[in-house]
Amino acid sequence: MEYLLDLGFMQYGRAWAIMRAIHEARVNDVVPDTLIVVIHDHVYTTGRKGNASNLLKPILPLYWVERGGDITYHGPGQLVYYPIIKLRMPVGSFVTLLEEAVINALSNYGIEAKHNPSHRGVWVGDRKICSIGVAVMGGVSLHGLALNVNTDLRYFTYINPCGLDSSKITSMQMELGREVDVEDVKGKLTLSIASLLDMKLKAVTLNDLINSGLNPEKYGEPARLSVDRYERTSS
Repeated sequence: MEYLLDLGFMQYGRAWAIMRAIHEARVNDVVPDTLIVVIHDHVYTTGRKGNASNLLKPILPLYWVERGGDITYHGPGQLVYYPIIKLRMPVGSFVTLLEEAVINALSNYGIEAKHNPSHRGVWVGDRKICSIGVAVMGGVSLHGLALNVNTDLRYFTYINPCGLDSSKITSMQMELGREVDVEDVKGKLTLSIASLLDMKLKAVTLNDLINSGLNPEKYGEPARLSVDRYERTSS
């Protein structure tokens, strides 16, 4: 039985620390595979090889994190999933399964999504609706995917998201021409991920995990970068 941890709406740095603590516990076989779902506050994050030129205007906090990929935006109206999985397959195959799970979930809303052989993530036509960036440490995955449901896409205009022009980003709301029930999407996408990753999910709370010894406080927050620091790190 694998865990499902729904963090609701949570500040990015706090959720990152929880993800790292669960990852450490999974590496040490203290917890089973765990699927985290969360909605973040407005924030930019960049992967370990992010390019400074893709930050066009620093209007939000910017964090450096361990995942692959370049700069992206997280915020209200966007569903973020962090699968903390002891991988039994190549990481490329794992990412493809995550893409397929999103494609299957979107089909419930009449959205025809697809893989893109040139760019990871999930696409509707030539527009990206879901970003995927993972890392693997100690044989266990962390970070994951971000699906734009009712996301305010204006925040993408201040960056080149994943190195792309912001016009290449879309959302379920934009594709359907209406606001979408985020909880409904969450239910369908969670089932889709669980099915493709062969997970039998048991809902747990953060208090459950803390009471069993999880200690997110040891991680603090990820490195928050100023523009100068980002330029030095990326050069």
